Parts: sequence; C-alpha cells; structure tokens
Amino acid sequence: MQNGPLHWLRVFLCGICMGAADLVPGVSGGTIAFITGIYEELLDSIRSINLRSIPLVFSFQFRKLAKEVHWRFLLALLGGMAFSVLSLAQVIAYMLHDPEYRTYLYALFFGLILSSIRYCWGCVPEWHSRHLSAVTLGAILAFICTGPLAKTLVSEKEYDVPVRLEQRYEVPIANLDEGVSRLKRVSESQLSGMLSKGLITEESSVLSHETRLVGPVQDFLSGHFSWKTELWFFFCGMLGISAMLLPGISGSYLLNILGVYGIFIGAIADFTQALAVFSFDGHAFSVLFSVGMGIIVGALTFARGIAWVFRYYHDSAISLLTGFMAGAAWVIWPFWTYQWVLNPLKLHKGPQLETVRMSFPSLLQLETFIALAFVVIGFFTVVVFEKLAEKKD
Repeated sequence: MQNGPLHWLRVFLCGICMGAADLVPGVSGGTIAFITGIYEELLDSIRSINLRSIPLVFSFQFRKLAKEVHWRFLLALLGGMAFSVLSLAQVIAYMLHDPEYRTYLYALFFGLILSSIRYCWGCVPEWHSRHLSAVTLGAILAFICTGPLAKTLVSEKEYDVPVRLEQRYEVPIANLDEGVSRLKRVSESQLSGMLSKGLITEESSVLSHETRLVGPVQDFLSGHFSWKTELWFFFCGMLGISAMLLPGISGSYLLNILGVYGIFIGAIADFTQALAVFSFDGHAFSVLFSVGMGIIVGALTFARGIAWVFRYYHDSAISLLTGFMAGAAWVIWPFWTYQWVLNPLKLHKGPQLETVRMSFPSLLQLETFIALAFVVIGFFTVVVFEKLAEKKD
C-alpha cells in the first residue's frame, strides 16, 4: 500500500467525490471508489479492522493499533467524504429540488455510470458463460433492490395526518389536502418520525387507509418500537452499508425504500438537538444505536466477503459488479416527470420535487442538448480517470 502524501491527497479527493455521490439518491459511492481505483484498497482497509485490532482500542495500545489498521487510508477517505457532505450538501439539495438543475445533475451521473459499465466490461480479459451469468444475476438483483418490486415488498400502512401550515404554496402539492390541512398517505415510519420530532402528538387524530378508522396516533403506533423494530433497524443498517459498498446500488436509496431513512435522519436531528441543551433522547439513541451497529457489522462482514470473492474469483466479481451498475442505471435516468410534495419530516423546507415516471425529452429543447452535453462530460470523466491510471501504471 502506498504511503506518500500525494497518495493520501488522492484518497482525500476520492472521498470528496464519494461523498458528493452519496448525497444524490440513486448514486452509489461504491461506483466512485471503483472507477477511481481505490475500491479494493477500501475493502482491504475495512478488513484491517478485526478481532485483533478492536481490543487494542480499549487497552489504549495505539501504536499496535496503527500497525494493524489502515487508519491513514480510512482517515483520508472519511475526511474527504465529511468535507464533501458539509460543503456540498446545500448545493446538491438545491439542485435536486429544481427540475432543470436536477436533470443536468443526473445527466452527469448517468454518463458516468454508462462509462463505468464500459470500463468494468473491459476489465474482464476473456468473457465466458460464467461471466455473462454473473452480469445477468447482478443486473436482476440490482433491479429488484431498486425497482417497483422492492417498494411493493416493503409497503407500509398509510395515514392521513393533520399538519399546521404557516403559508399557502404557489405550486400544487400532490400529497396535501389544503381544505382540511392534512398530509395524505403518510407511511407508518414517517408517522413515527413526525411523532419523535414533535410535529404531531400522540393525541393527534389520523385516518388509517387500511381500516378507514380515525383515531389518535397512539392507537396506531402503540408498541411500534419493540425489539423486533430495533432488529429491523439493525438489519436495514447492515443492508444499507452493504449496498453502499457495491458499485451501482445506492445505500441511501435502499434505506428510503425500506422506510427507515426518514426515521434515521429524524433520530439524528433529535439526538443532536437534545445534546445541544445537555439532554439525552433515549428513543433517538436507540434508533441510532441499532442502525449504527448494523452499519458496523455490515461493513466489517460484507467487506470481507466481497474481498474474498475478488481474491479468488476476480473476473466473476467484476462481471457481477458490472451487472449491478447496469441493473440500477435506470434510477439515474435524467428525464422524468415531476410533482411537488411535502416531506412529512421536513415540512419547514416547503414543497420538494418528487419523480413520477420516466420520460423521453424533446430534441427541440435547449435543455435536452445541455443535458446530453453533461452525459458526455460524465462519460469522458471516467475515460480520463482510466487514462491517468494507465499512465501511472
């Protein structure tokens, strides 16, 4: 493993790119790690955290720990990701909620994904039937994880929930009944998040779409956070981080499909707000602990599994990852029809853009040519990375 300052600077810059990618729903940081050439080093660094290194932390044997764990790589990468999230979050959030800018942003990543698929395909020197089978399997699994079937399998109970709105909006809101100030079809996990954030109370009256009954929130969510729920959060954390480590599959997008992304974000807000006033939110800590443990266990175990596959079945692993990227590419398609909605957990941010269905652009519009230009830029960005890597080798 290299140790020069230029190498760590490169890893830091890769972390910035990965952080920016993870901010965009549907884009995988694993894809960025792969095309920048640090993917296998990332897996090896995660694998360096093992049963020998963990006790060294508690026994304060930091010199031995530094020899066991690839901490320089992890520090540089996580530092870059943190820098990216802190500096680019607002910019990307703004772009995601503007129809025109969102199209350009996704066009850039769509070109990047297409070129990544081409690059991965070329990484397999000789294609055999097992490689084609791996591509097909990866594409099917990625589509299942990101497609309509996944949303159907994890569908939740839905409710109409009263909200207090401070203003009227100039655009039509698809999930709002303005006449009675109610949000329509709020999922059970979102309802729990609204309760934990204080946006509603246990006595707030909601309508269940399943039973068509009206009653207080506590009647529908009583016992909602049981040990089974905590186990579910743990599993979702494992699944989310495993997806983030796979090129082509977005972990945050998958958590959103599973219905825990909103709860997780709400728990972070609740816990930090409580700490700011020297308080402790036990409920939020329980959620964060369950998801966090799932992330840690998932990263440590999955990284070992995928590294083992790379070591003994390298070409088949590349083929499988190529299929993952191809099967999930539809999520990054730049052209969609949109509607405005209110996020139940972010009412203060006002109307937000939500995709409805894929569309095909008119070639007579200037925006289409600009979007296609961004596709080309994204495509050749990977080509430049590829040529730089060849020159370095």
